Amino acid sequence: MTTSDPVGSSGDPGSTGTPDPTAADSSSTSGEPIPPNLTPGCGTPATGDVLDGVINVDGEDRTYLIEIPEGYDPNTPYPIIFGFHGDGGDSSNARNGYRLTEFYGGQAIVIYPDGSGAGGSPAWNTANGGPDLDMVIALAQEIGTEMCFDLNRVHAFGYSRGAAMAHATGCYRGDLFTGIGASSGWAPSTGLCQRPIAIFMSHGLTDDNVPFATGRNARDAWAAYNGCEESTVDIDLPRCVEYQGCDNGAPVQFCEFDGGHTFDSDYAEAAVRLFQSL
Repeated sequence: MTTSDPVGSSGDPGSTGTPDPTAADSSSTSGEPIPPNLTPGCGTPATGDVLDGVINVDGEDRTYLIEIPEGYDPNTPYPIIFGFHGDGGDSSNARNGYRLTEFYGGQAIVIYPDGSGAGGSPAWNTANGGPDLDMVIALAQEIGTEMCFDLNRVHAFGYSRGAAMAHATGCYRGDLFTGIGASSGWAPSTGLCQRPIAIFMSHGLTDDNVPFATGRNARDAWAAYNGCEESTVDIDLPRCVEYQGCDNGAPVQFCEFDGGHTFDSDYAEAAVRLFQSL
């Protein structure tokens, strides 16, 4: 089990009108219609690499890292995942700690944005309609016009306040996101969410930054919102369960562990496995 704290360890619990990634031209570069679950960038060549990016959103230049699959095939619809760093971290820390490309076997488009407060606290503004959520949707739109990803496989993962950002994107923009993974974070009220989506969560029992009860409450809220029963079954990781009877495409998995506000990449891998099972 690989344990690290790569993306910042502080955190306190606390309709966007933004563009739709599918809103661009619905034909490929060959002129053929694009299936509705694929982005307009399907058919457009791209070079596999790790690239630094800048996108201007509402007059502000926002930075991010993007990992493009090696041997990128412009006609293959890839999953796409956003990795959100925690307080005190940035996109580079998140990339090194989360290892999402590795867990997808190199076959995903992985984006690590820098929060509006990257390097400090709070790292992210998790408000519905806030600048960070606007940036995420703008990034999805821009990348969707340039690359091929599957709109049925749009995911997010984060730790600490990055987990809160993952919860926020999955809740407020459930029209786009289909699954999120959140380690040691907190969630908005599900009364503001758009639809049930796949949820993976982990939380330390002795977390003194984001108390375990906060993660437990987020778990219970998502399980109820997703129509799950109270019964659970064990999954592969120790002290991890999956709720039964959840809505189709909206499973809820939860792991608890002995420890405080720490990150373990095993949980990032477990979230990816859940997404791949859908």
